[in-house]
Amino acid sequence: MLLRDEPGACLRRFCQRIGRLARPDELALLARVDRLSADLATDDPDRFTVIDRRHADEQAVVDTIILVCRRTAQTVSATANPNKEVPCAR
Repeated sequence: MLLRDEPGACLRRFCQRIGRLARPDELALLARVDRLSADLATDDPDRFTVIDRRHADEQAVVDTIILVCRRTAQTVSATANPNKEVPCAR
């Protein structure tokens, strides 16, 4: 799962978490992570579910994360244990 957001919003949350402004090396790292993550998702679309926070409110994002996790748990469980129920996927 890949959560994408507007870079400025990511930077604001990062600075709030660390309690200071980001250093130039941290800004470069954030930009690189964003670029590489987008490249990975583009190169292997079957491997990643991309959730774009720029186009969804917080509740929609949470609902999508839960749905993806449940589907993945069911798929993994069905593959590993074809006759067992997945407790969290109700």
